[in-house]
Amino acid sequence: MFTRFQKIEHISGEPGTVGAVANVYFITNEQEMSIKETITDTNEN
Repeated sequence: MFTRFQKIEHISGEPGTVGAVANVYFITNEQEMSIKETITDTNEN
């Protein structure tokens, strides 16, 4: 299975911070797939 990243679509919150929400789009097996990502925690290095 080959997956290609397409784009990230910011939905709400400050990008990169706890609570931010985004749709993440991929192409997998010739079909578009999206996931809704919510940041629940960050790790400061």
